[in-house]
Amino acid sequence: MNIVYGENEAGKSTIFAFIRSMLFGMERGRGRASLKDDFTKYEPFEASSYYAGILKFEVAGRHFMLSRNFNKMEKKSELICIDDGEVLDPDQGDLEMILSGLTKEVFDSTIAISQLGIEPNSNLIAKFNNYATSYYMTGEADIDFERAIEILEEKRKQESKEIKIALEKREKKKEALESEMTYIWRDVHQLEEELDSLGEEIEIRKKEKKKKQDVTSTSSFRVHPVELLFILLATAFAFVVVPRPWGYVSAVVIFLLGIIYVWNRIKVSKNQIKTEPERILETLSKENSPLPLEQLLWKKERVNEELLDKKQAYYNLKEQLQDLDELSDLLIRQEEKRKAIEMAKDKLLLLSKNLRKDMESRLNDKIGEIFTEITGDKYEKVFIDEDYSMYLLTSEQKIPLFKLSEGTVQQLYIALRIAISQMLFKEELPFIFDETFIYFDDERIKRILNYLAGSKRQVIIFSCHKREMHMLEELGAPYQKISL
Repeated sequence: MNIVYGENEAGKSTIFAFIRSMLFGMERGRGRASLKDDFTKYEPFEASSYYAGILKFEVAGRHFMLSRNFNKMEKKSELICIDDGEVLDPDQGDLEMILSGLTKEVFDSTIAISQLGIEPNSNLIAKFNNYATSYYMTGEADIDFERAIEILEEKRKQESKEIKIALEKREKKKEALESEMTYIWRDVHQLEEELDSLGEEIEIRKKEKKKKQDVTSTSSFRVHPVELLFILLATAFAFVVVPRPWGYVSAVVIFLLGIIYVWNRIKVSKNQIKTEPERILETLSKENSPLPLEQLLWKKERVNEELLDKKQAYYNLKEQLQDLDELSDLLIRQEEKRKAIEMAKDKLLLLSKNLRKDMESRLNDKIGEIFTEITGDKYEKVFIDEDYSMYLLTSEQKIPLFKLSEGTVQQLYIALRIAISQMLFKEELPFIFDETFIYFDDERIKRILNYLAGSKRQVIIFSCHKREMHMLEELGAPYQKISL
């Protein structure tokens, strides 16, 4: 038990800030914040290059020396084990490991109790649960259990997002394939109709060609054979029937007339001149005339080839669509990974819930034990619910904090800090009180001092009053006085 006594402005709070800064360092704020921060507050007026300190302490029987230089131009920190000379790096976690995972935030919320900071951080119990759960699950207090769950949730959301994006891409590709298949299938139907039409046209042309060949065989002469036969018969008739010599004359005349007729027919056919309307009509007929049979056959072949290509393209797209309907290996792996992450998160949450219930029960018992002792058995039990609200329990009622006196509430906060520090740390870290008891009456102070004296832990009390020393003497508890 150590009492650091000094009047106001003697430097008690400065020593308290020194211990805190040596353990956890001290950074200068930026901008306007630097005008009122601790760095500026405690910076020497002169010779700022000597803004440094040395702290010696003992942990588990080993002695250490911690030195820090806070000057921004010569900033340096060093941790040495005095027993064996081992050099450690306090800024790389060595100091935190030696102090059982003690961080600046936990220090302020548990073992260090200042005049205006007796009420612990509002998230202390939640952090304690996370801290303790991580420690009991993994053996490592520096593993942030809640952060682990947050990371799993972030990964689950990321996997879900990637799966959603992949499914959306697949759906868009599927819609594009279906649209393209629709257009190709429409082309297939048009080509099939065109192919049927060409087939019918070709059959008609073949029949017309055959008929034309039959007609041409009889109409290819300029003088019809029947006409020639008639001329020959008429000549023979005159020669045989008409009496001679007129029969010879008649036969010759008829034959000559026949020759003249044939000659004229041939001549007229050759020299026949078409009129302008006839020529125009003939030109239009040629332009509007159906394609030749050979061209129709060629066109049918090309249409058939195009039809086969379109059908092949359609079936290729159909296969791609079927492949899309089946989940890809990547999507399957992503979904399995998402489910595994979700299962891991659920398992951790369930395990955490069970562990936290156990830790909360133990914490309630521990706080109740301490609080009962420092209040003289006035209250039977302390209860912290799932929302981390605190209550006092008596045999008759459950009392919320706002119904209690300021002194009783501060006693409860001290009990909470002590209980959590005892459960969190393997090492028995010291309790530091900086003018903490200014609102306490003598009886409350005596009970707290009696409990602290019996705890066998190192206790440092900064005070501008002598009553703490008088009470310790009344209790018969040894202490060391340090006057400033």
